[in-house]
Formats: sequence, C-alpha cells, structure tokens
Amino acid sequence: MQVVHVVKTFPVISETFVSNHIAQCIKSGIDCVVLADNIDYNSPAWETKSNLLIKNKAKLLPWFQNKPKHKFAKFLSVIRLLLLNIGATKFFLKSVSSKYGVLGTSFKLWLLIPQYYKLKDASVFHSHFGSVGEMTAILKNLGVINGMTVISFYGYDTFSSNTYQPSLKKTYRFLKINTDIYNTNSQYLKRNLINLGIPEKEIHVNHVGIDPTKFVYNNAKRSVVLQMVSLGRLIKLKGQHLAIEALNQLKNPNISLSILGDGEEMEHLKKLTTFYKLESQVTFLGRVQEDTIIDVFNKSHLFLMTSITDEHGRAEGQGLVTAEAQACGLPVIAMDSGGVGETIMDKFTGILIPENNVTALAKAINFIYENEDYRQNLASNTAQFIDENFNQAKISENIIKLYEYY
Repeated sequence: MQVVHVVKTFPVISETFVSNHIAQCIKSGIDCVVLADNIDYNSPAWETKSNLLIKNKAKLLPWFQNKPKHKFAKFLSVIRLLLLNIGATKFFLKSVSSKYGVLGTSFKLWLLIPQYYKLKDASVFHSHFGSVGEMTAILKNLGVINGMTVISFYGYDTFSSNTYQPSLKKTYRFLKINTDIYNTNSQYLKRNLINLGIPEKEIHVNHVGIDPTKFVYNNAKRSVVLQMVSLGRLIKLKGQHLAIEALNQLKNPNISLSILGDGEEMEHLKKLTTFYKLESQVTFLGRVQEDTIIDVFNKSHLFLMTSITDEHGRAEGQGLVTAEAQACGLPVIAMDSGGVGETIMDKFTGILIPENNVTALAKAINFIYENEDYRQNLASNTAQFIDENFNQAKISENIIKLYEYY
C-alpha cells in the first residue's frame, strides 16, 4: 500500500501529530510519500525521532516541480508542463475553469497536476488540514488521481462560529463530494464539521495521540511547594492570564507556576505578573524543545490547561499537551472549552472547571494544594488513561484500518 501524505509545510514543530502518524505508517510497513508545498530542510523539527525516520524512509516531494515567481515565467512553465505531460493533457484543459476558484483561474492547478499525476495510482491520499484536503479533492474531481481520499481536520480548519462558518462552507465545496474519509480528533470538532455540512455518519473521531516512549510516568514527589506548569502559545485563547489571576487570588507563596511557550501575549503576561507582585512565583521559560518540556513536567506536580473560547468563537480542538502532561504523571486542572474536556477524566485524572472562571480555578488549585493524597491518587490514574485513549501507535492503527477497509 502506498499512502501520500499531503501537507502545506513539512516538518512543523507544532504539528508533531502529523509526523507521528506518518512515522507510525512507516513502522507498519506502508510505503509513504510526503507531498508538501514547502519542505523545510532547515527546520529544527527534523531532530525528532519521527521526522528522522520519515527523512530516511519516506519519499519527500514538493507540490510543484518548479514554482515560477513571475507571470511570464509561469506561462513558460505551463507550456513546458503541458509538453512534458502529454498523457495528462485532458486534465490540464479541464482545470482551467472558474468553478475551481483561484486554483483554476490562476493556472495553479496546472502546476499541481504533474506531481499528483505521477502518484495517481497511490492507494491513499491523506490530506492534513482542510484547505489541503480541498485542493486534493479538486484534483480527484478532475480525475487526476484514483486513490482513496482522506482528510484529517485538527482545529482551526473546522471552526463553525458566525465569523468563520460562511467562509469555510464556501471554501469546502469539493471536499464534501470528493472525499472518502473525514477524520478529526474530538467530538467537539466533529460537531463543527457537521455544522459545515459534512454528513455525521461519514466522520471518524481519532484523538491526536502521543508517543508513550517519550512522555514517561514520573509523578514527582512534593515537599512544601506545589509546582504547576502551563504549556502553549501565549495567545488570548490559551488563557494563561487566568492562571496568573488565580495565583493572585490565592496569595500563597508556596504555589509556583512555570509558563512554557512564546507569543504575542508574553509582554502582557509579564506586566500582569509584575502588577500582582508575583515575580517570585511565576517563571517564563519561553519556547523550549521537547526534552526541556519533559524535564519541567518531571519536576512539576500539576498541569494547568486554561484555554478558553476567544472573541471569534475559536476554541481548543483537543489539547495534546494535557495528554503529554498526564503521561508524565501530572494531574490536570482544565477549563471545559472546545475539546479539552475529552482529554481528561474529571475526578479521576484531573479536575474540570467552567471556562473563564478564575474563582473556580483558584479553588481547584487550593484544593489540590491542601490535599496531597488526592493529588497522588489522580496522578496514579493518568498514565493508564493516556495509554488506553491517547497512545499514538494505537490511534494510527485505527486510521490505517480505515485505509484498508475502504
């Protein structure tokens, strides 16, 4: 079986879930091709085990054989592609149509057709993210490819708020009729896809998983200080400001917070920390590599997931970091937004609270601080819960079965 994984950029540090699934496909004996608009050979993401395996075992191909920047060069390239791919002439001619939007009117499809045509007999074309899936669906509509088409939606590509729904419904015209399998990683995102007009019975839910050989159960012993950790981009949707507000309510110098990540809210969060005089309790570590993340997890006692629904109606699609933290033995206090509630078991591996509720967050933190036996009990359940529900190998096996079944 040959599976073509279609992506925009590869590899991407924040998209380990894509790399992990491709790597698992390779381990299962599947012939994998990574077809990307941009193959970033300078990315530090190549250092991960999954991406090293992909680099050595998969075929890496660009979307375009060449990508001219100027109109005249594009015209010459189009003529050259037509002459070199005579067998695909009918597809070139059919692709020049306004029904395919800007892809059809800009001759971009002409540039895409040759690489897809070379791979036309692949068993599966698995597109990662909706916009890429729409492009692949158009090429299937043209008849360029014959294989099964699969799309995995991961979050922002499903948002069905009033802000985004009309645009996405317009964008996703062809993927609704030229896709065999729709895959997403939470029931929350499944509901978003249903709102976009994708039939419920055709949507499969498979969580984004983790590699349990990387994130290993540790359960750090606690003395006096309760060390908490938060990980994610520093943007409003991630809600790190709520954790700082909760610490201010608690007024307890024996509770500390490490914030891992970088982003546009960094300066605001630092100013908020200074305003509340919490500099001795809140540490900003910035963007860090995976080994540092694991090291911090192993020295911490509690993970905070403070993501909220933002002003545009966007929310966390799933929340991979909560699975990573629990795999390391960290109980989680999480705000119930988007798909986050699906990543912990309330009162078994963590505590689920209403989103945007600083008082509830402070109370939950204080309860954990005052009840170490309860924290230890939660921690003892986390690793098994993650292995049963978020083990990437098992999840990829489920997706591979979909490849084979259809």
